[in-house]
Amino acid sequence: MGILQRYILGELIRVFATALVACTTVFVLGGIVHEATQRGLNPVQILYMIPFVVPATLPYIIPATLLLAVSFVYGRLAADNEVMASKAAGINAFHLIVPALALGVAMSLVTVFLLDRVIPVANVGMKTALVRNVEELVYATLKKDRSLKGTGLPYEIYVQRVEGKRLINTTFKRRAKGGDYDLIVFAQEAALQFDHAKKTVAVQMYKAEVTNRDGLRVETRSDKVFELPMPQDVKGASIRDLTMAQLRDERNKLIRDQRAECGRWVVESLPLFAGGRLDEVQWSKLAPLAAHVKDTRRDLWRINCEPAMRWALAFGCLGFVLLGCPIAILFRRGDYLSAFISCFLPIVVVYYPLMMFGFNLCKEGLAAPTIMWVGNVLLATLGLIAMRPVLRY
Repeated sequence: MGILQRYILGELIRVFATALVACTTVFVLGGIVHEATQRGLNPVQILYMIPFVVPATLPYIIPATLLLAVSFVYGRLAADNEVMASKAAGINAFHLIVPALALGVAMSLVTVFLLDRVIPVANVGMKTALVRNVEELVYATLKKDRSLKGTGLPYEIYVQRVEGKRLINTTFKRRAKGGDYDLIVFAQEAALQFDHAKKTVAVQMYKAEVTNRDGLRVETRSDKVFELPMPQDVKGASIRDLTMAQLRDERNKLIRDQRAECGRWVVESLPLFAGGRLDEVQWSKLAPLAAHVKDTRRDLWRINCEPAMRWALAFGCLGFVLLGCPIAILFRRGDYLSAFISCFLPIVVVYYPLMMFGFNLCKEGLAAPTIMWVGNVLLATLGLIAMRPVLRY
């Protein structure tokens, strides 16, 4: 790599690092402040959550800051006529773009590493931290909102105030499958007991009054205990919490389990078929077996889609560079924001919607995982089209 290329690479790294730190700080602090406002977190809990939040934002911030860096550096080079001077000296414009391409490939590989190794570990760490701090979070929510409720919770808890671990004037409402309340319990004092092993919380209500769905009082001044699931979804790892190697293992396990389940029914039923005893065949098992096979197939579609999405999202960095470099040079303006916005707006309007559309098709089994690369191919094609006049003139 020549002196000029090293100079351009150094400028790219300087601008990219500065923009990355600034954007990450803004996004993370904004997200943490919003989360703290919603959950009532204290400063210590906020600081504890930051290392888990930062990795999840980087795969989306890195491509944008990389585009900003190439727009700034190559826009300034073109505006100062340095590109024209290099061509006059016999240096092809492609040699000036090589440092950006190298940085794009490097950051793509870094993003793959983040998506495959760092982010799953951070997600698991965050869930573990939520399990450890769930008691403090619940009491903080009750103190702040005077209630504990959510769309996924089959219950609601309302309190007048919280004194230490005591809930004063507590109303507990249990939601039935139809959405209505089938049980309402009021107590002047209540307490919560958390079982982290079972992921449950027991609501102990003293001298409670129990009312049914019709508003009729069925019990008075009796102690009641309700064992409920914890408010946070910390019961297991999701697909985003698994590395690509773990995804392959999970895929193989699902296939083995599905084959074993189907094979077991066939082995049990084959002697009955051979003996003509069709009335003894357990036909009732076919419906749940078919439902199990359908659920397994949907899980397999989702698992097959995840690695392709990670690779495609990571190598979007290279696509951003391929499009940003020639556009910045063609604009030949010192205000690099013009080139950046001209590239970033189409990316927001076209690239990410294409990726989400392909992801939805893939996880429903309507398209192959390779559809996730459509947005990257489009960016690369547009970049090569814009590159042609840069290289020729």
